[in-house]
Amino acid sequence: MKLNERQKEAVIKFDTDLLVMAGAGTGKTGVLTHKYMYLLKTKKCEVPQIVAVTFTRKAADEMRARIREQLKNEYRISSGKEQEFWSRQQELLEVSSHITTIHGLCFSILTQHPVEAGIDPQVTVLDEGEEYLLKAKAAKNALSALLTGDEAKSMLQVILSLGSNFFLENLTGLYSALRDAGEEIETRSARGEATRNETDLEELKSKLFSEIELLKNKACDLKLTSRAEQLLSDFFSRWTELKAEVVRAESLVGNGLEAMEDILSYLPKNLNQQLKPELERVHGIIAFIKTALATKEAAAQKPVLMKYLRLFDQEYTEIKRA
Repeated sequence: MKLNERQKEAVIKFDTDLLVMAGAGTGKTGVLTHKYMYLLKTKKCEVPQIVAVTFTRKAADEMRARIREQLKNEYRISSGKEQEFWSRQQELLEVSSHITTIHGLCFSILTQHPVEAGIDPQVTVLDEGEEYLLKAKAAKNALSALLTGDEAKSMLQVILSLGSNFFLENLTGLYSALRDAGEEIETRSARGEATRNETDLEELKSKLFSEIELLKNKACDLKLTSRAEQLLSDFFSRWTELKAEVVRAESLVGNGLEAMEDILSYLPKNLNQQLKPELERVHGIIAFIKTALATKEAAAQKPVLMKYLRLFDQEYTEIKRA
C-alpha cells in the first residue's frame, strides 16, 4: 500500500494523540499496519510492547496477517543481526503480540490480573447464544421465585396485568442496559418519574393526533390506489372512536392498546409512497406511546419489578458460576 502525505504523517507522528477519520475501504487498517511496522523498523520497541486495537475480530485478523507478511519480507531482505531481529519479531508475533479488539484487550487484562479484578481466574466469556439461553433460564427461575414468596398473590396480579413476556423480555433487556451502563438496580429511583411520564404521554398523544390530521390533509391532494383509498376511508370513518380510546389509554391493557393496533393496521408504512414520511412518524409516535405506557406501569409497580430484577440478578449470577 502506497501512503499519501496525510497517511505518512499519521504513521510517523507519536508526540500527540491522533484521530484518523475515513470511510470504509479507504485504508485505515493499512495505515495502522504501517504505523506498527514503523515502530519496529525504527527500533522504538518490539512486538510485545505494542498494543494494536480494532473494533472487529475480522479487522484484527487482517492486520495480523498483513504484519506477518511484512515481517517475513523484512526477514528476507535483511542479514546478520538485523535478520535475527526480524526473526525474533516473527516468533513474538505468534506468541506474545497484542493485536485484538477492545473487548479482547479488556478480557486479556482481566485474566492476567484476576485477583485485582476480583474475578475467577478460570473465567470464560459467553458468546451471544450462550448469554441468551442463560438469561432466558434465569428469567424463568426469577419469575417462578416471585410467585412462591409470601406475597405470591399480589405478585400474580401484577404479572397477569403486565404479562409474563414483560418480565421475561422487557425487564431482562432493562437489566442488561443497566449493567452495561455500570448502574446498580438499587440506586435508581422512580421519584418524580410518574408526573414526568404522564406529561410525556399526553404530549405524545397530541403529536399523534396532529400527525394524523396532517396525513389526512395531504392525502386529500393525492391520487391514491383503490387499496389506499379504501383503507383511509375505513380509518377516518372510525377515527373519532379510535381517538377517544387513545385519549383514555393509561396502560398496556384494554381498548387503548387495541385502538393503536387498529390505527397501525389501517395505516401500513407501504400505504402510499408520498405519504411515507407521515406514516413512518405515526408508527414511531405510537411506539413511543407504548413505551411511555410501559414506563408508567413500571413506575406504579416498582417494588415488584425491583424484586424481580434482584431475583434475576441472583439467578443469572448463580447460573454463570455453575
